Amino acid sequence: MGVIENAGVWLSVLAWFWVAAGAVAMAYVLRNEGRHAVWRAAAIVGVVALVANLGDYFVTLWVTPDLRLEPNPLGRNVLEHFGRQVAKWYGLTGKILVSILAGQMFAFYLGNHERLFPAQARSFPEFLLRMGNRSRTFRARLAAFFTVFSFFFCWGSAVLLLHRLFELAGPLGAS
Repeated sequence: MGVIENAGVWLSVLAWFWVAAGAVAMAYVLRNEGRHAVWRAAAIVGVVALVANLGDYFVTLWVTPDLRLEPNPLGRNVLEHFGRQVAKWYGLTGKILVSILAGQMFAFYLGNHERLFPAQARSFPEFLLRMGNRSRTFRARLAAFFTVFSFFFCWGSAVLLLHRLFELAGPLGAS
Protein backbone atom coordinates (compact mmCIF):
# COMPACT_ATOMS: atom_id res chain seq x y z
CA MET A 1 0.00 0.00 0.00
CA GLY A 2 1.28 3.46 -0.86
CA VAL A 3 1.70 6.50 1.32
CA ILE A 4 -1.48 8.12 0.02
CA GLU A 5 -3.59 5.02 0.67
CA ASN A 6 -2.19 4.81 4.20
CA ALA A 7 -3.03 8.47 4.85
CA GLY A 8 -6.71 7.63 4.52
CA VAL A 9 -9.79 8.93 2.81
CA TRP A 10 -9.55 12.26 4.63
CA LEU A 11 -6.64 13.14 2.33
CA SER A 12 -8.84 12.54 -0.72
CA VAL A 13 -11.61 14.72 0.68
CA LEU A 14 -9.10 17.41 1.65
CA ALA A 15 -7.62 17.39 -1.88
CA TRP A 16 -11.07 17.92 -3.40
CA PHE A 17 -11.81 20.82 -1.04
CA TRP A 18 -8.41 22.41 -1.78
CA VAL A 19 -9.11 22.35 -5.52
CA ALA A 20 -12.57 23.85 -4.92
CA ALA A 21 -11.07 26.51 -2.64
CA GLY A 22 -8.40 27.22 -5.27
CA ALA A 23 -11.07 27.87 -7.91
CA VAL A 24 -12.93 30.21 -5.54
CA ALA A 25 -9.69 32.00 -4.59
CA MET A 26 -8.69 32.45 -8.24
CA ALA A 27 -12.16 33.86 -9.00
CA TYR A 28 -11.54 36.42 -6.25
CA VAL A 29 -8.04 37.24 -7.54
CA LEU A 30 -9.33 37.68 -11.09
CA ARG A 31 -12.44 39.67 -10.18
CA ASN A 32 -11.03 42.92 -11.64
CA GLU A 33 -9.57 41.44 -14.83
CA GLY A 34 -11.60 43.26 -17.47
CA ARG A 35 -9.71 42.48 -20.67
CA HIS A 36 -11.91 40.44 -22.99
CA ALA A 37 -8.93 38.97 -24.86
CA VAL A 38 -7.61 37.48 -21.60
CA TRP A 39 -10.96 35.88 -20.84
CA ARG A 40 -11.41 34.54 -24.38
CA ALA A 41 -8.00 32.85 -24.27
CA ALA A 42 -8.65 31.57 -20.76
CA ALA A 43 -12.00 30.14 -21.85
CA ILE A 44 -10.29 28.28 -24.69
CA VAL A 45 -7.73 26.82 -22.27
CA GLY A 46 -10.50 25.93 -19.84
CA VAL A 47 -12.44 24.11 -22.57
CA VAL A 48 -9.32 22.24 -23.73
CA ALA A 49 -8.64 21.27 -20.10
CA LEU A 50 -12.25 20.16 -19.68
CA VAL A 51 -12.10 18.01 -22.83
CA ALA A 52 -8.84 16.45 -21.61
CA ASN A 53 -10.12 15.81 -18.11
CA LEU A 54 -13.49 14.46 -19.23
CA GLY A 55 -11.66 12.28 -21.74
CA ASP A 56 -9.61 10.89 -18.88
CA TYR A 57 -12.74 10.36 -16.79
CA PHE A 58 -14.76 8.56 -19.49
CA VAL A 59 -11.82 6.46 -20.70
CA THR A 60 -11.31 5.31 -17.11
CA LEU A 61 -14.99 4.34 -16.86
CA TRP A 62 -14.82 2.60 -20.23
CA VAL A 63 -11.69 0.60 -19.38
CA THR A 64 -12.74 -0.27 -15.83
CA PRO A 65 -16.47 0.37 -15.19
CA ASP A 66 -16.21 -0.93 -11.64
CA LEU A 67 -13.16 1.34 -11.03
CA ARG A 68 -11.08 -1.58 -9.69
CA LEU A 69 -8.18 -0.59 -11.95
CA GLU A 70 -8.34 3.13 -11.06
CA PRO A 71 -4.70 4.26 -10.87
CA ASN A 72 -5.35 7.41 -8.82
CA PRO A 73 -4.77 6.58 -5.13
CA LEU A 74 -7.05 9.44 -4.05
CA GLY A 75 -9.86 8.00 -6.15
CA ARG A 76 -9.19 4.50 -4.82
CA ASN A 77 -9.50 5.82 -1.26
CA VAL A 78 -12.92 7.29 -2.04
CA LEU A 79 -13.97 4.07 -3.82
CA GLU A 80 -12.99 1.93 -0.82
CA HIS A 81 -14.69 4.11 1.78
CA PHE A 82 -17.77 5.47 0.02
CA GLY A 83 -18.47 3.18 -2.93
CA ARG A 84 -18.57 3.43 -6.69
CA GLN A 85 -21.23 6.14 -7.11
CA VAL A 86 -19.51 8.57 -4.76
CA ALA A 87 -16.14 7.78 -6.38
CA LYS A 88 -17.60 8.60 -9.81
CA TRP A 89 -19.02 11.89 -8.48
CA TYR A 90 -15.69 12.67 -6.79
CA GLY A 91 -13.78 12.04 -10.02
CA LEU A 92 -16.17 13.98 -12.26
CA THR A 93 -16.45 17.04 -10.03
CA GLY A 94 -12.71 17.00 -9.40
CA LYS A 95 -12.02 16.96 -13.16
CA ILE A 96 -14.43 19.85 -13.72
CA LEU A 97 -12.90 21.90 -10.89
CA VAL A 98 -9.36 21.33 -12.14
CA SER A 99 -10.45 22.43 -15.64
CA ILE A 100 -11.95 25.63 -14.26
CA LEU A 101 -8.77 26.23 -12.31
CA ALA A 102 -6.66 25.72 -15.45
CA GLY A 103 -8.61 28.41 -17.29
CA GLN A 104 -8.37 30.75 -14.32
CA MET A 105 -4.65 30.23 -13.95
CA PHE A 106 -4.13 30.94 -17.64
CA ALA A 107 -6.10 34.18 -17.22
CA PHE A 108 -3.82 35.04 -14.30
CA TYR A 109 -0.77 34.29 -16.44
CA LEU A 110 -1.98 36.46 -19.30
CA GLY A 111 -2.88 39.27 -16.94
CA ASN A 112 0.53 39.27 -15.23
CA HIS A 113 3.13 37.85 -17.61
CA GLU A 114 4.59 41.24 -18.52
CA ARG A 115 5.78 41.62 -14.92
CA LEU A 116 7.65 38.35 -15.13
CA PHE A 117 9.96 38.96 -18.06
CA PRO A 118 12.93 41.29 -17.58
CA ALA A 119 13.25 44.40 -19.76
CA GLN A 120 16.51 43.02 -21.10
CA ALA A 121 18.85 40.09 -20.53
CA ARG A 122 21.97 39.11 -22.43
CA SER A 123 22.08 35.47 -21.31
CA PHE A 124 19.81 32.83 -19.85
CA PRO A 125 21.34 33.09 -16.35
CA GLU A 126 20.84 36.86 -16.47
CA PHE A 127 17.24 36.29 -17.60
CA LEU A 128 16.64 34.01 -14.60
CA LEU A 129 18.22 36.49 -12.18
CA ARG A 130 16.14 39.40 -13.49
CA MET A 131 12.80 37.61 -13.66
CA GLY A 132 10.16 39.77 -12.02
CA ASN A 133 12.33 42.89 -11.86
CA ARG A 134 9.62 44.99 -13.57
CA SER A 135 7.52 44.60 -10.44
CA ARG A 136 7.44 47.55 -8.07
CA THR A 137 7.01 45.65 -4.81
CA PHE A 138 8.18 42.36 -3.35
CA ARG A 139 4.58 41.12 -3.34
CA ALA A 140 4.23 41.92 -7.04
CA ARG A 141 7.49 40.08 -7.72
CA LEU A 142 6.13 37.00 -5.95
CA ALA A 143 2.99 37.26 -8.08
CA ALA A 144 5.22 37.32 -11.15
CA PHE A 145 6.80 34.02 -10.11
CA PHE A 146 3.34 32.53 -9.47
CA THR A 147 2.64 33.38 -13.11
CA VAL A 148 5.16 30.74 -14.21
CA PHE A 149 3.37 28.11 -12.11
CA SER A 150 0.04 29.18 -13.61
CA PHE A 151 1.37 28.79 -17.13
CA PHE A 152 2.68 25.28 -16.56
CA PHE A 153 -0.40 24.15 -14.62
CA CYS A 154 -2.84 25.05 -17.37
CA TRP A 155 -0.80 23.34 -20.09
CA GLY A 156 -0.60 20.14 -18.06
CA SER A 157 -4.19 19.48 -19.10
CA ALA A 158 -3.22 19.61 -22.77
CA VAL A 159 -0.55 16.99 -22.13
CA LEU A 160 -3.14 14.82 -20.37
CA LEU A 161 -5.42 15.08 -23.41
CA LEU A 162 -2.65 13.95 -25.75
CA HIS A 163 -1.79 11.08 -23.43
CA ARG A 164 -5.40 9.87 -23.38
CA LEU A 165 -5.74 10.18 -27.15
CA PHE A 166 -2.66 8.00 -27.66
CA GLU A 167 -3.99 5.57 -25.07
CA LEU A 168 -7.28 5.28 -27.00
CA ALA A 169 -5.42 4.81 -30.30
CA GLY A 170 -3.64 1.79 -28.89
CA PRO A 171 -0.11 0.64 -29.69
CA LEU A 172 1.52 2.31 -32.66
CA GLY A 173 1.35 0.21 -35.78
CA ALA A 174 -1.54 -1.92 -34.53
CA SER A 175 -4.46 -2.30 -36.89
